[in-house]
Amino acid sequence: MTEIYLPLLPLWWPDRKPSAAILHPSFALGCTGRRRDHFALQQPSMTHSAKRHGIARRPVAFATWCDRIGRVQRLSTAQNSKGLERLMDPVELAGLIKRLNIHMDARCRDVGLRQLRLEAAPFGSAYVSIALAEQGPYASSNFNRVHLCGAEQGLTADGMARIADLFRQAGVTKFYVWLSPGPRIDAVRGWLTDAGMTRRQYVRYPTLMRDTVMPSRAASSRIEAREMDATEAVRLAERHEGIAWPDYLRSAGAPGFHHFMAFDGGRPIATAILCVLDDLGYLGAALTAEPFRGRGAQQALIARRVETAASLGCRILVSETLSILKDSLGNLQKAGFTPVFEKEVYEANLQP
Repeated sequence: MTEIYLPLLPLWWPDRKPSAAILHPSFALGCTGRRRDHFALQQPSMTHSAKRHGIARRPVAFATWCDRIGRVQRLSTAQNSKGLERLMDPVELAGLIKRLNIHMDARCRDVGLRQLRLEAAPFGSAYVSIALAEQGPYASSNFNRVHLCGAEQGLTADGMARIADLFRQAGVTKFYVWLSPGPRIDAVRGWLTDAGMTRRQYVRYPTLMRDTVMPSRAASSRIEAREMDATEAVRLAERHEGIAWPDYLRSAGAPGFHHFMAFDGGRPIATAILCVLDDLGYLGAALTAEPFRGRGAQQALIARRVETAASLGCRILVSETLSILKDSLGNLQKAGFTPVFEKEVYEANLQP
């Protein structure tokens, strides 16, 4: 990676990669040259160790977790090489999910995505995505987002205001803050409210988890779910309307992505993906064509993905859904997934 030292704000976006932009004089901008322009903002002296974002490999005493967050979540009964169980709290899981968001956005978003990972005060450890091609009217369809885990690593109210300036100067009129568990989360809620952002009370995204030890069995039905070759998955998804999200098509063939399809009597009726990152498996992009809903397609796809994830060495499985999607939430819970935390979503409307 080539590091280029850059001047202070204002930040501006040319058609391709930025040649001059910065939030703080001590930052450096690394241009990876990846597909869809992936950028990483970092301090020159800062190292990025995978251990910071990975799952704790050493056993942690029950009392230690209780002292830290007041409650404990047993997220996996899978054992490591020493036969010790792995434990994780909601704050640690939230950080892992943020890392997963960065990984998946780079492969699932539309062309032109800008990714900014801000790793120092006053920005905390925010992940920012700017997507001019995906400015939908709702949180689920608008990928101009800020992902936060509380006020980690020195996030301040001033830092949030400067992050909002990134979107304003890029020409974005609306963005969303996705707030997950982390330190001083009540303070962050206050900063967002004081800045005029509105929490979308009915937009709640439960993050659910299970391990790969317990098998997940679909109810007996005529539905067949199987993993697809990337080329065939795209071909069938494009031929049968309403069975696949754009993310399913964009991520086809990407490393770590596995594409699945459900068939009813030989007809494709539903799709879903499994994204594997280290020993984490993420179940996402599930969609069933409307005329075929209620037949067990998603239960079959969940069971098949759990089975595949276990065979690939995953120890932890995670999925997310809207709380108002009762069928989706119910299917995950029937398959052994347990809610760990809910992401809070705040809407920010920017004045021209």
